[in-house]
Amino acid sequence: MSRSRSVGPLLEAAALLALGGGMGALALGDSYGALMNPSFRWVTLIGGVLIVGMGVASLGTRSAPANRSALVVFALLFGVVIVGRPLAGGGDSILPPDAELPPGAAREGYDEIQLATLFDEDRWPADGTDCFVIGRVIRLPELEARGEAIALAPQMFCCIADALAFGVRIVLPPDAPDTSENGWYYTFGTLRRLEVPVEPPFVQLGAIRLTVISDRFVLEDAVILDFRTQLPSLLDRVPRKECSRFLAALEQTGLAERLRDEGPFTVFAPHDLGFARSAPADHDDLLRYLETFVVPGNVLEADLRTNPSLKTLAGSTLTFNRTGAKTRVEGARILFGDALCRNGIVHIVHPAWPPRDR
Repeated sequence: MSRSRSVGPLLEAAALLALGGGMGALALGDSYGALMNPSFRWVTLIGGVLIVGMGVASLGTRSAPANRSALVVFALLFGVVIVGRPLAGGGDSILPPDAELPPGAAREGYDEIQLATLFDEDRWPADGTDCFVIGRVIRLPELEARGEAIALAPQMFCCIADALAFGVRIVLPPDAPDTSENGWYYTFGTLRRLEVPVEPPFVQLGAIRLTVISDRFVLEDAVILDFRTQLPSLLDRVPRKECSRFLAALEQTGLAERLRDEGPFTVFAPHDLGFARSAPADHDDLLRYLETFVVPGNVLEADLRTNPSLKTLAGSTLTFNRTGAKTRVEGARILFGDALCRNGIVHIVHPAWPPRDR
């Protein structure tokens, strides 16, 4: 019994030292930028130093120290980073739809309407302010009869509700797009403050538990732009740092022009670490190979659950399987998926599958 007590702390110390040393080596290594987001290099390094310190401290104990739970926590966190999305990378990586306003939709002098303005009178925009809302455009019979709709933007909160949506009534322009498919839109207009508050309608949308519609403002002279039409093309959406070899091959074969101008397509863009060893040298063979990473139509990661296989531009078949939260295409993992584009969807995969016959 005493022997097992003395061996336990040594094993724990060794595990801590190995884990911390591995994190430190990864943080200081040249491959960190390719494997992880470079912005978090210092976080990984500090975490490794702390874990090494725990391991050194535990060497001086004769009984099992009370840091096993800490070891488990650190190991789980490190595992999430390594096993989760190790190659997603940073820099000009793909951004989710709500991460930033695409350049095509940016309008100088327009301010985004924030949720806080609906609750704090001191923060209300001045009458006549040019504003925009990113979100849904909701049409209700009682509003459409007056030529109005609601520009509704969701906000995610912790410990309050699953989601809280805020909205502003808008005067529908004559050329307003059909919003019945519940897509995302940019709504630009001039905010007008009402002298007499108007009782707003109540809107409930799926998981959104509470919706707040402003009773003191209306957005006039509205311009409604479909979110998808304002996004970059497929080729511009593929991260140039992580998938540079794939992008260079697309340009070399001429397939890049199709991905810029045609569509919709779904592109499974392979990360550089797994692409170079697979790409053939012959031009025609390379083109056919690249076409195996492109599928006609818009295919989200969730759609793969009901589509076990899809035809590529090359005429070959891609097979998919899902284990837990992991989705695989031809055995390759989807590291970062569902990047919406003007003419399709981009998924980052690793490794690239090898060339094959049709």
